[in-house]
Amino acid sequence: MSPPPSASRVSRAPKPALEVVGDMKLSDEGRTLLRPEMTGAEFFDVLVKARQFPDAVRFMARAMTPKEAVWWGALCVWSTARPQPVAKTEAAVRAAVKWLREPTDVNRRAAGVVGTSVGTETPAGIIATAAFFAEGSIAPEGQPEVKADPHMSGTLVAEAVLNLSRSAGHEPAGGPLVRQFLVIAVDIFRGANTPVGKS
Repeated sequence: MSPPPSASRVSRAPKPALEVVGDMKLSDEGRTLLRPEMTGAEFFDVLVKARQFPDAVRFMARAMTPKEAVWWGALCVWSTARPQPVAKTEAAVRAAVKWLREPTDVNRRAAGVVGTSVGTETPAGIIATAAFFAEGSIAPEGQPEVKADPHMSGTLVAEAVLNLSRSAGHEPAGGPLVRQFLVIAVDIFRGANTPVGKS
């Protein structure tokens, strides 16, 4: 078995785990593992070692920037959809990635439209919708600005990642897909895997 994914060696400044968690819902088991002195990376590693994978997925999605989370979700969806993705799945992933690589408001809103048309009950549709909620105003164009909850994208991505595992027949508590997805997440969190978009 491959070693568990670890976020301990990252180049970004560490954040306290409690700051990242905020009002996030943790399982009772996950909550008992949280210590005030822990950094976010340390808490993530503890969750993984304790096999609290759903908590680890939700925590990592919140620790990431919204763009990192959307990229993570897009990679997870694509890894399960290839080599012959359903047309709607491909459209949703492409819309999210287009916004990541060319982060204009037009592309962000287009991703939201695709997400709705594909279906916000599907992982691919959720990821495209998460792109829409990642930044900017969620009000219709020309209307006063309305900001989304800053954690909305991460929350959506986490649920999409867990739903992917369930739809593939794996229980999130210990499914191999969840471990695979967390390895991808750690690479993104370390800056080793990016969409190479414009800043």
